[in-house]
Amino acid sequence: IFTPRGAGHSALLPFYYLTKRVIKMATKIDGVSKSDMFFVDDPNMIQIVEGFNHREDFSDLQNLVDSIVQRGIDTPLHVRRNRGNKEQPFALIAGERRLRAVHIAHDNGSTHVRIPVIVKQVDDQQAFEDSVIENIERKNLNHVEESNAVIRMGQFGYTVKEVANRWNRSDQWVRERQILAEAHSEVKRAV
Repeated sequence: IFTPRGAGHSALLPFYYLTKRVIKMATKIDGVSKSDMFFVDDPNMIQIVEGFNHREDFSDLQNLVDSIVQRGIDTPLHVRRNRGNKEQPFALIAGERRLRAVHIAHDNGSTHVRIPVIVKQVDDQQAFEDSVIENIERKNLNHVEESNAVIRMGQFGYTVKEVANRWNRSDQWVRERQILAEAHSEVKRAV
């Protein structure tokens, strides 16, 4: 039975009654207790929040779709509770490419794919920061997507120094992304 980390039995009931489409899990994965990790069978239960992700290019997912159909998903998606939404009880924080690939797999009839998720208790600012850091660390973002993320962090009140420290980048790197964000669209396309 699934119980969120640090929660008593009273926290169990909402998850028990949430849906039969969620498969609970309370085991050790790679030797680490993951009481806040479980599997979701239906990708439609996870909402992709439009305008939240800084990634713009989701083309070329077919290799990822093929891998997921054959091997499943190795890295869990990070989600948070989407309170008040019974159809989509989770909102995506990180893993949008994987979730989009699962949607494609399901649309093509591969409904056996289970989605590992980790539920995090974070606010909008922390969720956005977690999403950016995951992609920055993987070096998946292009320069324009990085610049959009830097601007968004500024909207949350972060200074250049704070962004640089959080992303383990130089102040100059952050300033360059700020300049690019203000560049003409033709310049952005050329980058």
